[in-house]
Amino acid sequence: MKCNHKRISQRVLTRMPWTPLAMIVTTWLAVSCAAAFAQGMNPAGAETTSVDLNLMVAPSSPAFTLLGSEPASVPRPTQAVDLAITILNETAGLTTLPNDFSVEFAPYWIFGGRQDFSEWSANKFSPANMGRSTRFSLGTRSRTDTIFSEALDEFTTMQSTSLGVGLTVTILPGKLDTTTTEYVDWYKSATRTMMVAHDSLSAHLTEALEDDAIYKAINDRIKALNRDMRPIEEPLDTAGAANRATLEADSALMEKQRQLLHKEKALRVKALADNILEDGVALLEQLRKQVAKQPMHRVGATADVAGGIVVDFPGRVVQEGRLSRWGAWVTVGWSGPRLTGLLLGRALGNDQTSDNVSYDLGGRIILDNYKKVSFSVEGVHRNFPNREDDMGLDKSTWRVAFQADYAIGKNNSISVTLGRDFSGERSGNLISLVNLVMGFGSNRSIEN
Repeated sequence: MKCNHKRISQRVLTRMPWTPLAMIVTTWLAVSCAAAFAQGMNPAGAETTSVDLNLMVAPSSPAFTLLGSEPASVPRPTQAVDLAITILNETAGLTTLPNDFSVEFAPYWIFGGRQDFSEWSANKFSPANMGRSTRFSLGTRSRTDTIFSEALDEFTTMQSTSLGVGLTVTILPGKLDTTTTEYVDWYKSATRTMMVAHDSLSAHLTEALEDDAIYKAINDRIKALNRDMRPIEEPLDTAGAANRATLEADSALMEKQRQLLHKEKALRVKALADNILEDGVALLEQLRKQVAKQPMHRVGATADVAGGIVVDFPGRVVQEGRLSRWGAWVTVGWSGPRLTGLLLGRALGNDQTSDNVSYDLGGRIILDNYKKVSFSVEGVHRNFPNREDDMGLDKSTWRVAFQADYAIGKNNSISVTLGRDFSGERSGNLISLVNLVMGFGSNRSIEN
């Protein structure tokens, strides 16, 4: 299994400078894939449980942020699914088809990674956890450009597409919240189901062992061997025993025989247990479904870093691709049982010119209902410190937006965003967006 990267046309690469950010992205992708491959080799004796969990809250794709079409400018921390697809529609009475979409993927989990449950559920900083949380995103935005003639009395239109590439790494994910009434109710219910499954399967196994002639024969041989070993082991406990060398050799030989019999006994128990598990598929599936309902809300300190680049393709011609925007930002916050507060610091650059470098500072408040709905409001101030006063452009602008998210199924949600966008980002600054997020690949192998 390999991580394949599609090669962009050589002419595009010559137009796009090989920035330090690009090298960091490529290196981190390789590290994430390598970590997944290493974890894919399950250590001997380690047991894993694979459960399909409801992991995701609606993410904010870095690709959309750089393309200037983000539903939420202050991204919310979220747990990684293998693949998340976001379809974004700037509503025109819901009469137009979506033009913008993004795809986000987590290399570590796609390539079969595993994680210890205590690490997965804790708010722990480590390079390994950062690799597990890494998500790459690709997003596109289509637009129609108007090109005027020199006399300005004639014009033509041209369809163009922008491609955004983003990277998100979680530094602190927050810990699973086990204090809420919802979690306690789930825990009690899951424990009851687990005890029923345990007692039922244990009773069937005990009955099978009592009726199995092979198991009883192995057990009888072990008991007989133990009796035969006593006359040999008792003299060895006495100082100055005669023929000690012979007795020790006989004892070692019989101990090997006993170990082989115990292995044979364990294999017989496993064979009987496997047969019982096949008959108890329905009971175990009920337990798996119950475990999958575990509330995934995380609380405590959270921190994400993200960044990326945008490539414009005028006229949708690949050979004309050019790097047009870059960005990097940090989001920190604190999540409680129902309320989350986030702070954002971000740097953006346009067209690689110094006067278009901008800095964002903002915040977001999110009110959660665990089961279905969350509401949020955000405010972000954008400053252009290098713009000259005589350029006729604002040195600062701001964005205020309200967003409502509704879960429409496991790892799927739909959101509506309304508000005022940054001036100059679009033709007009009214935000009116419908955002559909579909998550795929939430089956997790968590080591016991």
